[in-house]
Amino acid sequence: MQQALSQAGVPAEAIQCSTGVRWEPSLERYARKTVEGLEALWSIEPDPVRHKKAVHHALGYLVRLYYDQTAPQNLGVTVVRGLQYRDDQGRSRPVLLFRSAVTTRPSRQCPCFESLVHAGGVRHVVNLYGGSFPFGDMIEHEKRLAARLKVTYFDAGRVPELEYRSLIEDPRDYESNRRRAMTNLARLIREQLLHPQGKPPGGNLYIHCGGGMHRSGMLFGVVQRCINREPMDRIEADYKRHTGYLSARQPGGYEPLNIRFIREFDCGLLPSPGPRP
Repeated sequence: MQQALSQAGVPAEAIQCSTGVRWEPSLERYARKTVEGLEALWSIEPDPVRHKKAVHHALGYLVRLYYDQTAPQNLGVTVVRGLQYRDDQGRSRPVLLFRSAVTTRPSRQCPCFESLVHAGGVRHVVNLYGGSFPFGDMIEHEKRLAARLKVTYFDAGRVPELEYRSLIEDPRDYESNRRRAMTNLARLIREQLLHPQGKPPGGNLYIHCGGGMHRSGMLFGVVQRCINREPMDRIEADYKRHTGYLSARQPGGYEPLNIRFIREFDCGLLPSPGPRP
């Protein structure tokens, strides 16, 4: 990360975001115990489908509480090969792609998000999160903050035709949905990163999802492989770090299908990268 920031002339010490990531398997256990306790208290005969939905609902609030308290921002960054912009002094700069978990908290200041704009030169933000966890007020707060800071913003989580992760999250759907997921993600990269809002990048780019692990990891991995031409072993190592992977026994949020998707992604759906800036 230090190398990418240095290459783009961004002072690392000015970016007030943490690179921390931690997968907490206890949260799902607590969510399940909470729901089971309520079912027993209310003498409810658990219906498997409703029980699963209730556990997911409880888990969402536990994850939200965890993020509110610990702010594991999971920051990463890479230079996007072949992309450049002119800074305020007219100098040509390589375009950086920042990635993270959701960083804004409506009741508090947002030094991470603001430092990415002020010190990191971010001029376009893309929210990838479209799941059901209770992050909606955080996303809306971020939109208002982006408007105040005069950076453009795209909420991909509200555009079903750009969804990709949920299409292949279940192994039973992978083969039938893989091509559609590739097409959707390629469109998102073309329209919001390589040519954001129909224009060449006017600065650096910033993507995030909920935890900065899966949707962000898939998009970031495809950029690394298809545009930056990074080897898959390096891409997989980076993906694992951002999912809190420690070992095969402690895999964190590692999802093998995401790596398979990155490896199999049809790079022909994206423009060929230019020379290194």
